[in-house]
Amino acid sequence: NNNNNNNNSNNEKEDKLRMITNENSQLIPSSPLSNRKASNVAPFAPEWFRKSKHIFILSSAGKPIFSRYGDENALAGFVGVIQAIISHVESTGDRIKSVVAGSCKMAFLMKESVYLVMISKTGEPLPQMYNELEYYYSQIVSLLTLGFEKIFAKRINFDLRNLLGGTEKLLDSLTNIYSTNVSLYMNGIQLLPLDPVNRYKIANILVTNKNPNLAYSILFA
Repeated sequence: NNNNNNNNSNNEKEDKLRMITNENSQLIPSSPLSNRKASNVAPFAPEWFRKSKHIFILSSAGKPIFSRYGDENALAGFVGVIQAIISHVESTGDRIKSVVAGSCKMAFLMKESVYLVMISKTGEPLPQMYNELEYYYSQIVSLLTLGFEKIFAKRINFDLRNLLGGTEKLLDSLTNIYSTNVSLYMNGIQLLPLDPVNRYKIANILVTNKNPNLAYSILFA
């Protein structure tokens, strides 16, 4: 039952992401990685350190897959340190979930072949950070399907960026969408605007066809 619940939750996240992506078609990338505004931030430069939220995605072999800010190639050493920390904790028979240092929090989401890490100074609670990382993972799954896990099972050093090429802007936009879309942040239902005239017509239909044994009606589109 727990597996079914987890699968249903992941499917709901993927459905929400597809719906939001369709509504925000301008977010679908049409330019290569070099044209990403975020990738122009030089790693370890003062501007890079001033960013309030960093997100890193790496393979279980320690290969960089995605960074919200900076070119992944330039962050290979930094990502290697993250992988070393994860491996060190696992060598003790434990699994790292978070690190808190003053106002800075690090959240780790460990999947079979992919590790997702968020470093945040925004003050958001750890459960919300895990939830946001789950959306990042769901976005990757919605783009590639779970078939990429089979690829990693055969080739642990496979560079997933070969498959994600051209979709980085979509991942870049996810944090901005998450910060402004209450349904994602609260893990709820996406609300859609409706023209008042159409809303009045639909309300009349629901009222005139109501069942006396019905407590309330909700319209899903």
